[in-house]
Amino acid sequence: MILESLLTLISIYPWNAGLSVYGTSGQYSTGEEYVSKAVYFSMDRRLKDGFTVGYEDLTITTASTTYRQYNTLARDVFWIKPQLRFGGIIGHITTNQTDDGWLWGTQVEGDLPWFGYALGYTYSDYQNWQPLFTDLNNVADIFVEQWDLSLSRRFGKHVFRTGMMYQTMDSLTYTTFSGSWVYQPTKSFFLAATYSLGESRYSIDPYTLILDNNPDILKRMFSFRAGYRFTANWSLTIVASRHNYSRIKDPDYRADYIAFGVQVRY
Repeated sequence: MILESLLTLISIYPWNAGLSVYGTSGQYSTGEEYVSKAVYFSMDRRLKDGFTVGYEDLTITTASTTYRQYNTLARDVFWIKPQLRFGGIIGHITTNQTDDGWLWGTQVEGDLPWFGYALGYTYSDYQNWQPLFTDLNNVADIFVEQWDLSLSRRFGKHVFRTGMMYQTMDSLTYTTFSGSWVYQPTKSFFLAATYSLGESRYSIDPYTLILDNNPDILKRMFSFRAGYRFTANWSLTIVASRHNYSRIKDPDYRADYIAFGVQVRY
């Protein structure tokens, strides 16, 4: 009786809570190995106003060194109406090499009659990270400004999205164009593919709270996702991606990742 009353209370309470756990394994063409463990906690008011907090612990190992990085990111969103939503993002990044970094940003998004849109700005400050940015060793701190724009359109069970990202870092600029496709034939199953082409560096996805942790220049990226919801509250997501970076004296440098995730939502 008590359990039934508790479940009834949860069902009528205007906020939902979610917990996601992801594990990622990566392999670099130069021999380094990448392992990441991430957890996300979220609450939202029936998919409207809400917030997400994420923590990631990643390790990159070579034959002689071990690099650790710890990312704490948070995002909130305020629903004004279907055509207008405001969001914000903040993050803190540390490593086992006494490096420190902060980022913050804001987003505006909405769904108009013919398409959806999203505009975003993110500012990042990386302190004492010069050894990772070999072409910027004369700069005390590394500042990255990032602007994002994307447009989307739904056709039945398909959603297509196209976007552009522009970054500035010291006197350098980078531009990336991207496209994605999401197909959801049933309420329980979806497929998604994303492709990007151009140049980006230490970029942040403010919607998924994923930080590109490689200081080299990302030239191309392709990822594939599949998800299945077993019950109303349990779902599994699998992600596979390939990243091609530009590294001095190694034009074929690349990284391959695969991730598994479990999500619970009440």
